Amino acid sequence: MTIKKPLKPKTPASGPAAGATGGATIADRFKLDAPVQKQAPKGTTAVFICALIALGVAGVLAYMLWKHWEFLMPA
Repeated sequence: MTIKKPLKPKTPASGPAAGATGGATIADRFKLDAPVQKQAPKGTTAVFICALIALGVAGVLAYMLWKHWEFLMPA
């Protein structure tokens, strides 16, 4: 049985001063290249509808709690 050593990260050939060109190098590293879609996919529409339903349920529950609190408090 052999134990594999983890690979060392590659370093730039010119040393640590090469990476200090500014904040743009860090931003470019984490840039997402997502394909642009002209129409929303069906999944996005379904999630939006479910979010509206959940918002409605939360509103109904808040209204019920408010009315129940009014019922419990004597005037």
